[in-house]
Amino acid sequence: MWLILLLVALVLATTLLHALVGFAVSAADRGERVRVDAQTVGLLVREACARAVLFLVRPLGLGQPPPVPSASSQATNGAERGRVPVVLVPGHGQNRAALHFLRIFLKSRGWQWVWPVNVASRDSTLADMAAELGRRVDDLCRATGAEQVDVVGHSLGGLVAAWYVHHLEGVTRVRRMVTLGAPWKGTRMAVFSRSKVASEIGVGAPVLDGLAPPPVPTVSVWSPHDNLVVPCDSAAPEGVEAVCIEGLGHTEMLLSARVFRAAQAALPHLPSTVPAAPDEASSMP
Repeated sequence: MWLILLLVALVLATTLLHALVGFAVSAADRGERVRVDAQTVGLLVREACARAVLFLVRPLGLGQPPPVPSASSQATNGAERGRVPVVLVPGHGQNRAALHFLRIFLKSRGWQWVWPVNVASRDSTLADMAAELGRRVDDLCRATGAEQVDVVGHSLGGLVAAWYVHHLEGVTRVRRMVTLGAPWKGTRMAVFSRSKVASEIGVGAPVLDGLAPPPVPTVSVWSPHDNLVVPCDSAAPEGVEAVCIEGLGHTEMLLSARVFRAAQAALPHLPSTVPAAPDEASSMP
């Protein structure tokens, strides 16, 4: 018990420091002085708590189970079951468990197929992750019988999805894309990471050239208070429909009902090729 509390305290302290650095870098990028007011303290505390929550659930995201439909949505009408399947892609340093709360939100609102996936390892490049995402999309299409999926990507996961639709077969496989705090034009905070992909997501990195606007309908959900996307408007590039949500940190987006509702609104219920799964009653002899 004491060990768990110590780990949580360590995560909170590390997150507070990391978030503070992010706010300082962001202020310096704007040419402003760092101001520690009530709003900033609130953002720091909420961001630290969000990181602690995701640290605790991280073990649930190890491995990659196959996609399965929602048991609750199988009892809804056929129109609801016809929603386009959704693939959720986590950001840098996170695994699929970070998207567990968004998955629950979407499934409770009628999506039968919502599949969080792991696509990264420490040595993965953006192209490697996009190729892995392509394999996951193919797996979900085979499981559902759908021809296309929708993709929601947080942070780096949004760039992975963008690379997939630009450079691989994603332009035909993805109907619609939603990004949450994705650094489309790079982030200055990349210099604090030692992962291989960090060199590809810095501001001005050539790998990011041409990713925006993507060749599929895309909505970018972003926050002007994002402490990891610096400058913050990197998450709202030209040519992409942007939804601005004030007062949210980068990790806090993964626990925010406001972000979840924005993602839901960005995934309109349009006719799909997903065959409806039979109800238990109708499948009985």
